[in-house]
Amino acid sequence: MLKDKNGKVTALLKIVAVFIVLLIAVIAVHASFIIGANMYYSMTSGDPQSASDKATALLGSIEAQVAIVIVQNIVFILIAYLFYTKVDRKKFSPDSFGLRVRRDTLKLFGLGMLLDVVFIGSLIGISILTGQMSIVTTGFSVYPLSTIVMSFVLLLVATLAVGFGEEILYRGYIQSSLMEKFSMPVALCLASFVFVISHAVTHVQPIYFISIFVLALVFGYLFVVTRSLYVPIGFHFLEDFMVFNVFVSGESGLGGSPIFILTEPAKIYLFNMDMGTWPDAIALGVGLAMLAAIYVYDKKINASNSEASLSTGA
Repeated sequence: MLKDKNGKVTALLKIVAVFIVLLIAVIAVHASFIIGANMYYSMTSGDPQSASDKATALLGSIEAQVAIVIVQNIVFILIAYLFYTKVDRKKFSPDSFGLRVRRDTLKLFGLGMLLDVVFIGSLIGISILTGQMSIVTTGFSVYPLSTIVMSFVLLLVATLAVGFGEEILYRGYIQSSLMEKFSMPVALCLASFVFVISHAVTHVQPIYFISIFVLALVFGYLFVVTRSLYVPIGFHFLEDFMVFNVFVSGESGLGGSPIFILTEPAKIYLFNMDMGTWPDAIALGVGLAMLAAIYVYDKKINASNSEASLSTGA
């Protein structure tokens, strides 16, 4: 019989349960929008094919995509809340997920955004300088100004929802729960792995997989060091906004009208296997550099606190 003296197995099984519920919820949200759109047009249109075409067009619009993203991330927050209160049987407070509003909350959120500016700026800059990507044109020469403005506003809201929803679930709940039973590095790796698995359904290239894993470690480590979820929320929010609405290769994943349109990134092949793209590899390098910088900062802060404690004790 499997022994679980420290509750580690139970903790892992709980995270597996969260992941299963998460997948079911994502499928349910998408299915409800698809069914709802088809039912609506079936009732208002006599032609089944016409109804299907209209429903497909609606679901592909930026408005529908943003609505799906918002609802999906509200569900993520509900999953975290329900597991925390009903499964863990704990009393919820904003501080439970690192969401306590402090005097420096806006600064922390801004710090997260600033870190992403460094990350995405390094990624795009290195990619362009090394010839792996280039700017083809701007969205202003392709789309009407009104379309760009609408895309900007809608995706701003959508990516903000993603920042809060995913960080509350993956870092606020999953990572925090794992840290109760595992060491900090192990908890970060496990939570980041869950994050990657849920994001790599349509992207199986190894380099992409690893780069997202490292970025998730950055989010998680920032949460640990700052003790505030607002830092990774700011980072995550701006990262998604940049990727979906500012610097886009081809078409935006959410049907938006990007500000800068880039060339398709060059791919890396190993034994005829698609390993990912060069920007993925660059993102991996930048992410590792940021992770190392956070580690050095964390050690420096801990050393300063230790010296202060010794001085006080003396």
